[in-house]
Amino acid sequence: MDQVSPIRMFDFLRRLGFTTDGVGLSYSFHSFKVSATECLVPPMMGVHLSGVKSTPRDITTIDYRFPLEIESEETGFALLAYALRHVNIPSPPWWLEKGRELSLHLPWVRDMEAYANRPQCTVAREWARLGLRTLKEHVSKVTSPPDIEIAFDGKLLTMTSGDQVIAMPASGAPWPHIFRFSPTVLGDIPKRLRDPVYFSICRGRLSIQNRSFSLAD
Repeated sequence: MDQVSPIRMFDFLRRLGFTTDGVGLSYSFHSFKVSATECLVPPMMGVHLSGVKSTPRDITTIDYRFPLEIESEETGFALLAYALRHVNIPSPPWWLEKGRELSLHLPWVRDMEAYANRPQCTVAREWARLGLRTLKEHVSKVTSPPDIEIAFDGKLLTMTSGDQVIAMPASGAPWPHIFRFSPTVLGDIPKRLRDPVYFSICRGRLSIQNRSFSLAD
């Protein structure tokens, strides 16, 4: 799969009609204006959106920091709508309406969805203890053990190292494909396991019980 290049947030704002204003950008609504400034120095790194909308009845302050880069236009639209969520804007521009429809692309919403739908399964403690111990013993006898493959077909959780295949009865939904992790992980798995033992994959990491490890590339 081709990797999608990130989008510079400042460039994205320009495409939506934000115009140069001093050292930053600005966008004029009917009764107020918002300004965007880019900071490249930690800890304030990001694109700062600010503004004030005042009426005879109340004052609404806009103060939000975007990342310097976003992974998609959908994320940009959603973040803008979120930043302006408390502001009453009659006849909002098209990009604000679009952003309100794309709230599922907010990074934290997407992360929660990815976590809820992550590949996962549970294994009875005795099976997990036996399987992990057998795999660790096998790996210890190999001079340069390869990455371990882990997969789940809905019935059996399998971990494969070379010609050694460890299969454990497990419960859960089948995983979409095979994952790999370094054999060094085996030395960091806790010896005391709760019953059942949870295995899951999320955002490039393998979790076993309450420990998390990076997956192999």
